[in-house]
Amino acid sequence: MNLSTVSSKDSQLSSLTYTVAVEQKTKTKWTAKVLGWTECSAEGNTRSEALENLEQHLVEQLAKAEIVQMEIPLPKLENPLLALAGKYKDDPDFDDVVAAIQDYRAEVDAATNGDNEVS
Repeated sequence: MNLSTVSSKDSQLSSLTYTVAVEQKTKTKWTAKVLGWTECSAEGNTRSEALENLEQHLVEQLAKAEIVQMEIPLPKLENPLLALAGKYKDDPDFDDVVAAIQDYRAEVDAATNGDNEVS
């Protein structure tokens, strides 16, 4: 697999932005969680304290870690219908089948249009 990565040591990241869910659990208990990062949460007696504790926790976690961006190429998916393309090109009855379908379609259209006419 061919992956290209960009490391935080290679580039000068000054800040990261996270989406945080803040929830009041009780009258004096708040929680703050980074969405998508289940092990990163904090509590506090106020909303502000929970957010401050979460920020401190994040800073501690990020000090121990390396931020890496990975570019992963998507697989090239082929249209499954392409396997059927040209399947009947050499079938001697193909033109007859297409003509029968067209005749049937014309009959259905005529019957449908005849039902819609007002007398």
